[in-house]
Amino acid sequence: MIPSRWTSRTTFILPCGTGFYRKSDRTLTFSSGGHPPALLISGGEAQLLRTPGMIVGGMPDMTYTSDSVTVDPGARFFLYSDGVYELKKVSDGKMWEFDEFSKFMKGAGGELGKPIDMLIDYTRELQGAELYEDDFSMVEFVFA
Repeated sequence: MIPSRWTSRTTFILPCGTGFYRKSDRTLTFSSGGHPPALLISGGEAQLLRTPGMIVGGMPDMTYTSDSVTVDPGARFFLYSDGVYELKKVSDGKMWEFDEFSKFMKGAGGELGKPIDMLIDYTRELQGAELYEDDFSMVEFVFA
């Protein structure tokens, strides 16, 4: 929920879900609502962590569904805004598809932060520009 004291000059929304991780049994419980699904990459497979519903925090007193997954050691978890994949390709003027983004992230590896650096380099080349038209926000977690 955006506090009413914020003015339009300082207001921003970072679309992402919410969740918590229980280390004792390696369970990640999450809710994405209308936000882009979180991406969990483990064992060479990409899993979209998505639940139905409205944008989390967008409606007072809204009830949200949640789901849970067991997380393997070394799994990578990405939260991101839709601007990460909603960009126009300079090659043909078409939008980069979400499946293309997911496939790219599945193949990106290396030390913590490296996949994000690779994505930034790739998307700048893909759109033919250094700056983004939309927000570009992403966080990576690696589970021990």
